Parts: sequence; C-alpha cells; structure tokens
Amino acid sequence: MSLEPMATSASSVTAMETTEELSPRDPSKECEYFHMVIRPMLTPGHEGELCEWMKEMGLLRRGWRCTNEDCKGARSYMVWNKARVVDKYNWACPNCSRKISIREGSFFVHIKCELKHIFQVILGWCEKVSSEITAKNLELKNHVVARIYERCTEVASKYVNYHNHAWSLGGDNAVVVIDVFPDGYMTSTPPVNETTGKKNSTKKRILCIADTSFMPARIWAKILDQDTTGGPRPGVIEEALNHVTQHVRPGSTLVANDRAKYCPYEAIQTLEGYPNIISVETLIELDLPGTKRIQENLETIWANVVQVCEEVQEVPKKVGSMILDEFMWRQLFAQTTSTALESILHHIADQYVDEE
Repeated sequence: MSLEPMATSASSVTAMETTEELSPRDPSKECEYFHMVIRPMLTPGHEGELCEWMKEMGLLRRGWRCTNEDCKGARSYMVWNKARVVDKYNWACPNCSRKISIREGSFFVHIKCELKHIFQVILGWCEKVSSEITAKNLELKNHVVARIYERCTEVASKYVNYHNHAWSLGGDNAVVVIDVFPDGYMTSTPPVNETTGKKNSTKKRILCIADTSFMPARIWAKILDQDTTGGPRPGVIEEALNHVTQHVRPGSTLVANDRAKYCPYEAIQTLEGYPNIISVETLIELDLPGTKRIQENLETIWANVVQVCEEVQEVPKKVGSMILDEFMWRQLFAQTTSTALESILHHIADQYVDEE
C-alpha cells in the first residue's frame, strides 16, 4: 500500500480540526425569514392575510368539496367563510350546514393552540431550543409543544428518506471515514447519562459515514440491526457494506478501522470501486511518539454526531432513527435559522398535498 493515500487521508483528517471555528453559528442572530415574512402576519387583525399566505404556500388546503352525503350540492366546492372560531375562518358548504376546519388535512390539524403560536414553536424547533423552554416562553402546555416538535422531526425524517440521493458522499479525491458508534474511534469517552451521571449501557450500534471534503464533515448515519441479546445478527456486516456502497461514490478514499466489528476494515477491503482503503490503525502509526493527533482529529470530525448517537441510546429504535434523520436534515438545511425555517415550511407543504 502506497504512502500517498495515507498522507492524503491524514491531511484530510487533520484539516478537520478547525471545523468548529470555520462554521460558527451565532444564536443571537435573529431569524430574518420569521421577522420579515411571518411575524407581521401574526399580529391581531391580520389573520386573513396569514391564512391566504398559508394557502399560497400549500400549508393549508386551497379548496374542499362538501363531504355530506345528503348535501344537494353533490360534493360542491365549499367556500372560505369568516367564523367565530380560534382561526377566524372555516370552510362552509353553500348548500348545507357542513363546515370544516381550515386545518383539516394539514400539518396543523388537532394541534390545540393558535396558528401564531404554532409558527413560534416551529421557530423554536429550528433554533434547537428545548421544548420545555419554548413551552414556558410561549405559555403553552408542554405536550402541545412536544407534539409540534415531533411533527417537525417527522417531516425532516421523511424528507431524508425520500431524498437519499442528497446524501451521496465522497467521489474522486474525497476522503470518507467509516465507523460504528461506540466501538470504533468516534470517541474515547464512554457515553454518560446526563441525568444519572453513570455510563450508558450502549445497546444500539450506529453506522456513521463522514465525507471530509465538507467543512464540517457531512455525515450519514443509520442504526444497524441487532439480535435480541444486543449482538450482531447474521448478515449485519453485509447490511453495513450495502449502506456504504449505496451512500459512498466510487473513487472515494475510504478510512475504516478494526474496532468497528459491525463494519470492520477487513470487510471494507472487499468492496470494489474504491481504489484506496486505509485503516485508522495505519494512520495512528504515523503519529509522533506520545501524541494522539489522529484520534483527536477523528473525535473532532465525529463530535456532533456522537452527541446524537448518545441521545439515540435512550429512545426506541424508531424514534432514534428519526433523530438521526433530523440530524442529517439539519446538515443540509439549518446553516442558519432562516434557512431551517423556510426549508421546513416548504417540506411541510410538500408532504401535505392539496388534493383539490
């Protein structure tokens, strides 16, 4: 094996040290999209303007046909009608007494608070403010805010799963690092439960793939299947390799390790289309005596996703998968709060299709 790809990999890993400094986020910066576009419509007296904007965005249905089987209008179109309800409007049939909430068939249905508060909660989700703090700030019930946060995460998760091509990583001259949490070199600190202060019993193995040509590294992550004892089930290595070939472009330089038993270096070496496959252990041998530069650089690359992987350990697999999907969604769409808010609203509109 030539030293050239090793040097390339080592320099790429080293370059990631300054990732956090190169991509700072200023939490004090106001969300321009919210304050310029949405906030003016949340003031009293502007409910009609807000609803029309929501219909144009596709956040509310643009039309309804009457669903009353006894209606003489034979599924006639309902009309937009002022009403003494919390949203100030509803859909009303001109031929019978049937009325439908403007939220029906939308992201907002069955959420028991005003529309203006829902947008403020979505903003809190975009800013990664805890649901408890958002509930306190807006004087809303915790379960209402938690439900809106859950729906936002569901929307982000669906987007990631419907757009797998957006997470095609690597390519010619790109270095892609592959590891499995918590077995490999992603962290040298055992996961700790923030509530109890004790080490977590890590049950879920998470395959993580990082494209270091992005700063910070763009990461794809997936929970790997295990058997009832928590060990690898038959075929799990093949499953992991399949994920690698699906998400890493041919021509990439791959960096793997012997510790990641669910996707070990030895198995990665069998993949075709990747001319340079290097072990972390080989790179570590290049470190100066008494230093841990490669380990430290790898921990820098993985720092953000490690926090998410630790969170995933505390929840059921389905919820954990959505948390990982949200993390991946934020990599593409949450460079700022403005881009996160505008993107999640468009993705909400895309997933709640107006059928009329």
